[in-house]
Amino acid sequence: MEYDFTRDKDGRLTAELSMGHEAFGHWLNSEKNAGLPLLEEIEQTIAKLQSGEIREKQFVGTEYSLQLSQDEVEVRANHLFYADDYQNQEEQDEALSNDDEQSFAACGLDDFSALLSEWREFVERYA
Repeated sequence: MEYDFTRDKDGRLTAELSMGHEAFGHWLNSEKNAGLPLLEEIEQTIAKLQSGEIREKQFVGTEYSLQLSQDEVEVRANHLFYADDYQNQEEQDEALSNDDEQSFAACGLDDFSALLSEWREFVERYA
């Protein structure tokens, strides 16, 4: 998983991730208003997952939700949770295929932990 963090001339911090992982960047960008307290809580959750204290945890944000387990992390746009509102599977597949790359991504817990740690350092340095 490759990523790049930038700060534009207006001071906005953004994360861009490689193909297949773009949703993690969108999650970081949309949930950054929650700030360092959220990052700290997620890092504590990762430690609990790695120690076996808990098996999974979900964080529901304004636009994206994050599901952490002992092996994997998934980020999913909240609108995907309402896919059952579609009349049939064909309508659901069509609606979801339009923005799959930006709506869902998954990676290993260790990779996500590294991403989160580097993002936190970046935010602390430039916020």
